[in-house]
Amino acid sequence: MNLKTIHKNILVIRLGAIGDVIQTLPAIQQLQLNYPDAKIHWAIEDKSYPIVKNQTNLEFILFPKKKIFSLNPLVALYTNIKFRKLLKSKNFDLVIDFQGLFKSGWISFNSFCSQRIGFHSSNTREFNHYFQTNTIVEIPERVMHRVDFYQELLFKIGLTKHKLEDPFNFQFLPNEIKGFRDLIHRLRIRLPYIIINIGASKATKRWKTKYFIELINKFKKSHPKYKILLTGGGNEDYRTGLEIFKSIAPGVCESAINKTSLIELALLVKKASFLLSGDTLALHLGSAFKIPSIGLFGGSALAVETKPYLDQYPGLDCGGIPCYPCRKKTCSHHSCMTYITPEQVHLAIRQISF
Repeated sequence: MNLKTIHKNILVIRLGAIGDVIQTLPAIQQLQLNYPDAKIHWAIEDKSYPIVKNQTNLEFILFPKKKIFSLNPLVALYTNIKFRKLLKSKNFDLVIDFQGLFKSGWISFNSFCSQRIGFHSSNTREFNHYFQTNTIVEIPERVMHRVDFYQELLFKIGLTKHKLEDPFNFQFLPNEIKGFRDLIHRLRIRLPYIIINIGASKATKRWKTKYFIELINKFKKSHPKYKILLTGGGNEDYRTGLEIFKSIAPGVCESAINKTSLIELALLVKKASFLLSGDTLALHLGSAFKIPSIGLFGGSALAVETKPYLDQYPGLDCGGIPCYPCRKKTCSHHSCMTYITPEQVHLAIRQISF
């Protein structure tokens, strides 16, 4: 299809996960360049909103997922009616669904827009394509980065491909930038520092604690001038952090686990000299700020899909085992992350200049 109509009121849908929201930013920028006079609304979940709230020339519609799908039928009914009225009142003339799931398809359908565009059925799940009026041809997913995959949806409908000087164009408010000095003082960190993000949203993305300990000891010997900051969130990351601190020398690392907001994490990544992370938000922030980064990839995705976006920085994966990639959230043996050794990661780090 070829989209040549001038649109003035556009809805884009990318609710989460937060890392995928970051990877959608270049596509949003392409859309803004193609429709400079249009009002663009972004439907997003409240947990993802803080990381993009400062992006310019966008209006956000927060999707009340918990209430929409509440087990209380009265709450669900009331919220559904209210949210549908909100969508209808905007009079969208174009909807673009970057998510490709049932919930994003539900939003698209209930926008009452006559032109709703989404991915091909083979690139979506949960019958998403039935909610759209137009779907594009199939895009081979496992051969391109997700950043390019989201942009490809726009190019397939005839939009012009612009060269982006800053693909992510990530924005901070002046007071957030000024708060960085207080932030590193609170975390007892100093420049220069590197970030090792121990967190992961799925069990199949988690590296072994003993591997982190071994890598930290190796790194401190090869790069003694750098302080190490551990990041992550949640109870499991907190427990992992405690195990790491029990096993390394005092003063080698500091912890930001459960101590930062999303914007503060972004600031820390922006100022870091290097970043090591699994396939999660921190890694994609590293791409946004062009930070030297290495990604560790288990069975949930191929490295080519979500590795650091800059080609010179590697994504290390477990491509040597038969079940890779399984795309599962849980696993009985975790062979994939075991396959990536501290020696392999340390060698990759030493090959990067920072």
